[in-house]
Amino acid sequence: MKVALLFLLSACLFAETGIRARATLSDYPCHEAPLGVAILSPDQTKKLFAVDLTKMGYIVVEIGIYPDRDVEVAARDFLLRDPVDGTTYRPVTASAIAGKIEDKKTGKTTPPKIPDWIQVGGSQTVGYSTGTYNGRRTGGVYTESTVGVGVGNPQVPPPPPPSKHKDKDPMSVQAELESAALPEGRLGHPVAGYLYFPAPPKKAALELTWYAADAQIHLTLPATK
Repeated sequence: MKVALLFLLSACLFAETGIRARATLSDYPCHEAPLGVAILSPDQTKKLFAVDLTKMGYIVVEIGIYPDRDVEVAARDFLLRDPVDGTTYRPVTASAIAGKIEDKKTGKTTPPKIPDWIQVGGSQTVGYSTGTYNGRRTGGVYTESTVGVGVGNPQVPPPPPPSKHKDKDPMSVQAELESAALPEGRLGHPVAGYLYFPAPPKKAALELTWYAADAQIHLTLPATK
C-alpha cells in the first residue's frame, strides 16, 4: 500500500504540464511542421483562466509541437514580433503574472483625509510683557499658539458598493497558469500548452518565431477580434 502511494505521489510531482495536443498539426490555424500555433481571443482567455489576462495586459498563445524525433523545448526560444513597429516580446512566466497581482493587492495606500465637516484652524499671538525680577523691572517678547477644531454638519458619504469580483489568490493563479503552460525539456512526442506574452498596444497581425535547435520557424498570427 505504501509503495503504491509513493508511486502515485511521484507521478503527480513529475507530471508533465500543458494541455492536450490537438488531433493533428493541421488543426492549428497557423502551422509549419512540427509547430502549430493558435492565438486565443479575449473571450476564450477569460473563460479559461480565473483572472482576466487580457485586462492585465497579456495575450495567450497556444503552442502545439509534433516532433518526429527528440527536440529541446523551452519558452525562452519563442519570440513574438509586432511587424508594425518592430517591437519584440518574450513570454512572461506565471510567477511574474502572479507577482503583478500581489503588487496590486499590496499597493501603497493614501493617508486618511480629514472630512470636510471638521474644520481645523490655528492662531499665533506675539506680544511684549513686563515684570519684576529681583527688584528689577524686565520685559520680553512672548509667543502663544492655539489650535481650534470645529465640527460642522457631519454628512458622511455612503460606503462604496462591494466588489463584484473577489481578489484572486496569487499562488493559485500561478499554479493554474503553470499547469497549462507549454511543457519544457527534451520531448519526443506531441505536446501542447500556453505561452503568455505582453500584449502589443494595438491589435494587429503578429509574427511568432521559434528558435529551435536546428531551424527557425516563422508563423504569422492573425489579429484577434
